[in-house]
Amino acid sequence: MSFWKNAFVFASGTIVGAAALTAFTGYQAFKLLKKNDTLYSAVEESVKAGVHTGGNELGNRLAKMVTDKIFDQPSCYPKSYARKAYQKPPVYDVPVYGTRFDAENALRIMNDIIEQSGHATIADLYDTAGVTHISYSFNKYGWTKLGDVMVVLTTLGYTLTLPQARPV
Repeated sequence: MSFWKNAFVFASGTIVGAAALTAFTGYQAFKLLKKNDTLYSAVEESVKAGVHTGGNELGNRLAKMVTDKIFDQPSCYPKSYARKAYQKPPVYDVPVYGTRFDAENALRIMNDIIEQSGHATIADLYDTAGVTHISYSFNKYGWTKLGDVMVVLTTLGYTLTLPQARPV
């Protein structure tokens, strides 16, 4: 083999070895983290907030699927039922607010709606933000509690880290 082939093989092996070591170390840390419930839930919320915030800018379907898969969130569908198109939650974008006050105010209004009617829908979220919605299914999906929702600053403005919408 020539010098350059040997150098390439060596560099490739070094990169693959470093990636394997990083993955192994990360997996070991994840196993230790799962044993401590308090620390695990704190890290879970932090990761969800970060990924969901980034996902809001890129279209949050993929981000929610990844975090729900990693943290074993139960699916809103019973496994015994066939999943049909009309059973899937609608795809929606979380509104972006200009100020933190506006985002906190929208969250406060959503919590008031939950107190009054027992749930808040995606349509309610859009109404609090002053955004028009055209999908009727936005009235069928929403939340019954928003206790863990945070206001997060993104590159576009302030947004809410909402859990997955469920049928209401």
